Amino acid sequence: GGTRIPIKHLYDYFWGRSMLQGARYLLGQTDHELDLYRRFGGRADQTELLPLGIEARQFQGQPAGRAFREKYGIQADEPLLLFVGRINYLKGIDFLVEALAKLRHSLPGTRLMIVGRDDGYYLARLKKLIREHHLQKAVILTGPLYDDDVFPAYAAADLFVFTPRHYEETSLACLTALAFGVPVITTEQASIPSLENYQAGFEIK
Repeated sequence: GGTRIPIKHLYDYFWGRSMLQGARYLLGQTDHELDLYRRFGGRADQTELLPLGIEARQFQGQPAGRAFREKYGIQADEPLLLFVGRINYLKGIDFLVEALAKLRHSLPGTRLMIVGRDDGYYLARLKKLIREHHLQKAVILTGPLYDDDVFPAYAAADLFVFTPRHYEETSLACLTALAFGVPVITTEQASIPSLENYQAGFEIK
């Protein structure tokens, strides 16, 4: 509730700083995390970037995405954007729907697949936005898919898109897409170190 945020700030200021100063190493998975350490008194010789890892070998030998596209009526020549995550306001899925509405002016066949469970309040608002942009045939809502059921979605995608409103640091869904060889567009709220250096995608505002 409303009292939790001030209490957290007090805890961070008085106790968080002392814990940081007593640590031998401060490991952060993104530059944003390292910056937070420094703001709370962490020294440069304490902080180390340790990017979040993923076991890419578990995705080898997965089926191609052609059958998955056929299942959902997606043509081979239709660009497919993929989002995997909870259907929640904080995930910024509305940004993706609005971007798709603009993108289809130049690439009319582009589709957006949204894979994930509804958190209980946002799906209705999202469907309303899709109708307002007349994208009912362009947006596919699969509901939740897990493990072997979701892997074909990654294999079928041309681009993985992730635009959260709040800081999530590195997204495992983004890393999974990269393991499938799918380029990623993400935001600074879900940064992937060296993403652009490896020409594997883009990080945007």
